[in-house]
Amino acid sequence: SELSYMNTLLKYVKSGAMRGLSNAKLAELGESIELYPGVPYVLSTLFNMGVEIYIVSSGIRTMLRGLEARIQRFAQCPEFKIHGIYGGGFREND
Repeated sequence: SELSYMNTLLKYVKSGAMRGLSNAKLAELGESIELYPGVPYVLSTLFNMGVEIYIVSSGIRTMLRGLEARIQRFAQCPEFKIHGIYGGGFREND
């Protein structure tokens, strides 16, 4: 299924192959998600027209949260806001 990659990540974490992976690290990695050219402009333009922006993804929600600040910077639109992000996530425990 489209979410099988999450189970693969968990297997690597449990085996110790991805030691140190955490939601904080995923958020940091999300800062480097490469956006298609024009995405910040299109989203900020829609936002300025009054459209609420939501992200619905099979991606990792923690990584996607960094997009709001990046779009604000790239589109020079400090008031840009993502109204909701719906995606997969990991709970942290010992």
